[in-house]
Amino acid sequence: MTAPLAFTDCETISLDPGPDVIWEVGIITRDPGQPDQEWQFQIKPNERRADPESLRICRFEERYAVPRGAQALAWTPPTLALGAMPPARLTYGRVADSIRVLLDGRHVVGAVPNFDTERLSLFLRKHIAAADRWRDPWHYHLCDVENLAVGYLAARAQEYPGSAAADFSPEPPWNSDALTKALGLDPVPEEDRHTALGDCRWARSIYDLVMGRPS
Repeated sequence: MTAPLAFTDCETISLDPGPDVIWEVGIITRDPGQPDQEWQFQIKPNERRADPESLRICRFEERYAVPRGAQALAWTPPTLALGAMPPARLTYGRVADSIRVLLDGRHVVGAVPNFDTERLSLFLRKHIAAADRWRDPWHYHLCDVENLAVGYLAARAQEYPGSAAADFSPEPPWNSDALTKALGLDPVPEEDRHTALGDCRWARSIYDLVMGRPS
């Protein structure tokens, strides 16, 4: 039986861990025989913990949309097969519970997914349950698409020495643009780069190519 998946990404105001550094969460849920569903959240972070480089990379000042006095926003993109949901204001507790439900029992798939799940765990623990009774809702076995891609490219390079895969260096650290090019995937549109949902879609495209899933 095919496991339920959740392509997941978080944008943060700092690389440091904590329950209050996440400001954007993207999730694409996949269930056998069903169309993928997309979900997007923005959460008011503790801006005192922000570092300028993190804010610059994720274009926080440009894209942050949570209005003054609100704790979080949630919406579904207009591309969702079931129709778009206008942005809805949520409390920290409501958005935490929504994320918990969406990820419950799923294998989290992403680029360096432990970065996201470690911070999501702290956020959910703070806003849902006491730490001594807490269990992370997702399956403990995470799937890193960058690791999948490098293994795939290494195998391709041996089989096809003259291919683009042969020009890719498998030694870390790995560059996402170089990975995308070596795999023959379209580059990520500029407006989607370093956005939570854009990174989820990028991770999904890599997963589907490596796993041989028709697009």
